[in-house]
Amino acid sequence: MFRVLLLVHRYVGIAIGLLVLLWCLSAFVMMYVQFPQLSEREQLAALPVLDTEHCCKFDVAALSSSPEIMGFVIDSLASQPVLRVRIRDGYSRSFDLVTGTEILAIDEETARRQAISYFTQAGISNSARLLSIVDRDQWTVAGNYDPLRSFYLFAANDAQASRIYISEINGIPVQDTTRYERGWNWVGSVIHWIYPTILRKHVGTWAQVVIWTTLISLFLVVVGIYLGIRQFRVQRDGGFSPYKGMALWHHYTSLIFGVLTLTWLLSGLFSMTPWGLFASEGASAERQAIQGMTISASDLSFMLESLPVVTLPKNTVRIRSAPYDGDFAVLALGTDNAVSRLHGHSLDADPLDDEDWSRLPALLAPESDVIEAGWITKDDEFYFSHHEKVELPVYRIIVDDAEHTRYYHHRKSAELIRKVDAGARGFRWWFHALHRGDFATLSQKRPLWDFIMLPLLIGVTIGAIIAVMRKLLHAIWGILHYRQQWDGRKFYRSQIENNA
Repeated sequence: MFRVLLLVHRYVGIAIGLLVLLWCLSAFVMMYVQFPQLSEREQLAALPVLDTEHCCKFDVAALSSSPEIMGFVIDSLASQPVLRVRIRDGYSRSFDLVTGTEILAIDEETARRQAISYFTQAGISNSARLLSIVDRDQWTVAGNYDPLRSFYLFAANDAQASRIYISEINGIPVQDTTRYERGWNWVGSVIHWIYPTILRKHVGTWAQVVIWTTLISLFLVVVGIYLGIRQFRVQRDGGFSPYKGMALWHHYTSLIFGVLTLTWLLSGLFSMTPWGLFASEGASAERQAIQGMTISASDLSFMLESLPVVTLPKNTVRIRSAPYDGDFAVLALGTDNAVSRLHGHSLDADPLDDEDWSRLPALLAPESDVIEAGWITKDDEFYFSHHEKVELPVYRIIVDDAEHTRYYHHRKSAELIRKVDAGARGFRWWFHALHRGDFATLSQKRPLWDFIMLPLLIGVTIGAIIAVMRKLLHAIWGILHYRQQWDGRKFYRSQIENNA
């Protein structure tokens, strides 16, 4: 059995060892370059100030046949105000508020003007060149883009070769990339997540490939640690290993960094929430309870009638619905990350007061006692900044249910930002802590986090390099040795035949 394990570890480990080495090398890149993503904050910074002078034509009857309105957004499409309505079944509809017509598709010229507006507001460029119409590529392969496909892909004429994806369905900018992000992510996230488009577009297949390659890697690392411990004993020459040269280095580095490699592989497996492990229940029920209402067409009509005659907060670029406990309210969002809560009908200032906040726990968990409810102004163990910056302050509620569920709420609207139940709590410790090194608030601070993670990652990478080189040399040696034996047998047979 020992010899079988040794051979399995050696030959199966060649391919898997190369994959583990690629995971290590790509992790260096991912420490400093994240997969491109167009956040709401970036969208707001690149939107023009909302022009309501010629707003708002809208026929309420256009929504009479639709299911309940769950939310809406008013912002700009090619500098013109548009209304985007979200329906209960996940479907959305868009309307031009200047002409009052429904937007069923975006033509190339409108998409170009939207791209130019985005580039101009972001200070990137004042022109946009159409590259292609993309249904799915490396940077839009994830499933969350499915309702918005296909995309107009435009390029700017800046030094960073910036690109923007505009939805052909409703004209929303959904993704932006630069040459720097694209280049580094090819050797970073794409490798680390086994993320090529041809595989990732098949979600089930991609997930199984990641899960099973990780499981095989875990098996081989466990076998390697076992073999290393078994071989670690006092030798006649006074050493602790029977190996010499590169084999000796492989033995020692595997013993020193093997457990850390095992930890990273295991936590990487948990990132896929295999078989539902550490999967969160979601928070749709809580979000609906906080809203306490569905928006009617008449609510929307009253708000649109007020929009042209009121003065919105300075630099407002987007209005978003934010009902609370049956009260119709909206948020006015600005380019400078300013947020104002307004009454949904009159658009007058309507901030939440202490009484509003005191009702929130009962809305979330009417059958559970509250352990804690109040404002936090700095990170805690479940809500913290690392690669992504979290918004502070937030209102935190901890309820005394079986999971000690935590809720984090937007400071202006009381909207639920994050829910931490048992699954999310497990994911936080088994993935964020073990895989990304986010053990405590102090360790999340840069550059302290870098000083902790880099030496550990370097050690594991060196161990992987030595392991791969040794296994490759063994394989080459085995092939050459077998060939010599084969040539020797052929020569021996030919001599017998000649003598005969």
